[in-house]
Amino acid sequence: MFQLLQPFWLFSLLGLAIPVAIHLWNRKRGRRIRVGSIALLQETQSRRMSSIRLTEPDLLLLRCLLLALLAVGLAGPQWTGSNKEVQKDWVLVSPELREPLRDSMSLVRRTVDSLAPGKELRWFAGDFPAFSPEELIDTTNTVMASTAPEYWSLLQEVDEQLPSGASVYLLTGEQLRAVRGERPAVGVELKWLSFAMADSARRWVREAFVDPSDSLRVVWGESRPDGNRLHTAALSPTPGTYSDPEGSTWRVSRENGLPAVQLEGSRPLRADTATTLISLYHSPAYSADTRYVQVAILAAARYTGRKIAVQTVLQASNINLAADWVFWLSHEPIPAGWAGRQTAFFRYPLSDSAREADTWLEWPLVTARPLRVYRQFTTVPPGVILWRDGYGHPVLTAQRNGKGNVYYFSGRFDPQWNDLAWNEAFPEALLALLQAEVFGLKSGGIGAADVRLVDARQLLPRQGSRKAAAPVRENGVPLREPLLMAAVLLFGMERWLSHRQHTQTTKRVTA
Repeated sequence: MFQLLQPFWLFSLLGLAIPVAIHLWNRKRGRRIRVGSIALLQETQSRRMSSIRLTEPDLLLLRCLLLALLAVGLAGPQWTGSNKEVQKDWVLVSPELREPLRDSMSLVRRTVDSLAPGKELRWFAGDFPAFSPEELIDTTNTVMASTAPEYWSLLQEVDEQLPSGASVYLLTGEQLRAVRGERPAVGVELKWLSFAMADSARRWVREAFVDPSDSLRVVWGESRPDGNRLHTAALSPTPGTYSDPEGSTWRVSRENGLPAVQLEGSRPLRADTATTLISLYHSPAYSADTRYVQVAILAAARYTGRKIAVQTVLQASNINLAADWVFWLSHEPIPAGWAGRQTAFFRYPLSDSAREADTWLEWPLVTARPLRVYRQFTTVPPGVILWRDGYGHPVLTAQRNGKGNVYYFSGRFDPQWNDLAWNEAFPEALLALLQAEVFGLKSGGIGAADVRLVDARQLLPRQGSRKAAAPVRENGVPLREPLLMAAVLLFGMERWLSHRQHTQTTKRVTA
């Protein structure tokens, strides 16, 4: 089938009237008459030496064909074959559905079998590889089963590959950990079918350490479809097998002389036996700030059961070089000798210039009442913003310094500056920083053990329009270049023929 991609160029065919008019308008050349004297010539009425008559038809045809080829070539001609490749609907299946389901695997298999005729079966994973219905129950192929699902990011890739309006059937689980990022807006016609996982619990070990009484304390989590819970177990450091009140079985062993714990079905985790050393250094004017910090750290240590030692010093030279954390409640610069150490600093800015403020604190913790901010230092703290005030200004930032981080606080631990020092969330805030910086614990830390379910109504993306629907894909052969090459050849022939006829006419006239 012949089609034009830019048909508006066909208006240039009106230019064919120009060579036709030139060839129709012919002016005759005068003939020479030899006479002896002009006196013998009688006066006659002058006749027009022109007439409308078609001349040089071969050259006219060549020029008209040249203009026609140029017009059609610029219009973007394309030859499309009669065999059209129709865009099939996609049936996307998340690899997680190969795991046991509440309604058994047969429900997913029956759903896929009912949707498969006339549609493409693809895994809802990177590059969306095709598969056959038999592979859905093939337990020997563990490649796709180990793929971690990310519903929204993968759905965005599907929307980029398919035209707007294409039909997609999506079969996934209802895992909360698979819903991350911003809810996408897609232009495909999506039909999302979700299947709930089995009511099973997964357990993981969050941390293990030796408490001040030399007992082995383990913090472990349990994930169920309805939520996650953290538990604490106190075990004897003596190697052996133990059980806790929650019904978990623990195996305590020794690795390189240090105790290690192992939950059934998991790998051993070496316990932390070190004592966390925290140094508090302050300027003379900030001694009250130090007491608030010391009380909050001791409260966090009592809550976690970890071995934490707090040291208060008045001179920077007395700070223990083995300190894991230093609260630098001063505007003095940090000594250069600490740059390469794996020590975290929590400090006030270099300038003591302050201003009045009437705002509140925006931070990750939830409190019963807003934390008011009354005064702030004017120096903008550098680094990544962790806490903000109600106007979006940074309150706490973190900046890398050698092997550790430096936390810049734009306020003070003083009730006249903010409500932080007197709030019950203050120890929790310091504990969150200690866990991330000193204990190496990330927020959550569950990973693949998280089996919480999300409401199916929260899975659906927003509907949007991206591009015009094009359900039919055709393989066309462009003809623009061949036609333009033919026009170039005709132009050369026209120039040669025009020069040849002009030469012959000149010879006849001068003969």
